[in-house]
Amino acid sequence: MPAPPALVTAKVKKSIIRAQSDIDFGTFTQNGVDWLVRARRDSSMIMVKKLGRIAGLREKNILDRISHANIAKMKHFVCEDDSVYIGLEYCRPTLGQILHVTQKLEVQHLQHIACSVSNYFRFVNV
Repeated sequence: MPAPPALVTAKVKKSIIRAQSDIDFGTFTQNGVDWLVRARRDSSMIMVKKLGRIAGLREKNILDRISHANIAKMKHFVCEDDSVYIGLEYCRPTLGQILHVTQKLEVQHLQHIACSVSNYFRFVNV
């Protein structure tokens, strides 16, 4: 049985904050949220964000309950004194960034976007 969020060990904290074999690619801000992009030892990439304890625990609870192809999966969670670090699978760009491209999108790209939006609305029962 996993430890409750408040009892995460220092060993786990080190893995999300920075393992020795991790490579940081830098930071970016998206919709007012600061993200750190990191390559992991297993060749995966994650996006890490820092939240306040209450907001972080709320987001973790939501991410634990949902599973959908168009929603980033939580890879790591670390709870410290007043902060929470959530590591999500790397997923960039946003739909807004895709729709504001300067290149002409092919029909197949538009169909994929429309299908993804439709699947989202079906998923949330709107």
